[in-house]
Amino acid sequence: MIIRKAISLDAQAVFDIRNVSIQVLCKGFYPDDLLAAWTDGDSPTEGFTNFVEQYIYVVEIDGAIVACGALDTTNNQIDAIFVDPQHKNKGLGTAIVKHLEAIALTEGADVPLYLEATLNAAPFYRKLGFVGETVSQYHSPRGFSLDCIKMKKALLHSNANG
Repeated sequence: MIIRKAISLDAQAVFDIRNVSIQVLCKGFYPDDLLAAWTDGDSPTEGFTNFVEQYIYVVEIDGAIVACGALDTTNNQIDAIFVDPQHKNKGLGTAIVKHLEAIALTEGADVPLYLEATLNAAPFYRKLGFVGETVSQYHSPRGFSLDCIKMKKALLHSNANG
């Protein structure tokens, strides 16, 4: 397993993993029509490609991208943690979150990290030390809203080491 900073050429693979992860892992937590709107399209937009290039890190296994995650150090925000469902429960989500936490520590030690968890992902983040219970609304630039849980985690040097 290799974790590396994404480049613009990774945008299609990230887009595909994002979509399949949403379609499979969020099913039953959100209505099907919302999942369809959320994953609409076959290729990334220029804005998505720019997002990938600026914020995304990817997990590769045998040269194939199988998971991703975003870190915005300006806002101390983790976003877009997606794992290919064929590779779920192998520790890839944990690995990318821990990697992003370590980067965040180098950018600003002992800061809280924030995220907006999908309803299905909140238990995963709680296992990693994030806290938050209140359901709020995520407003997508695609023109829809979905329930999420705002969470945060205080980062300390000991958190990033294991």
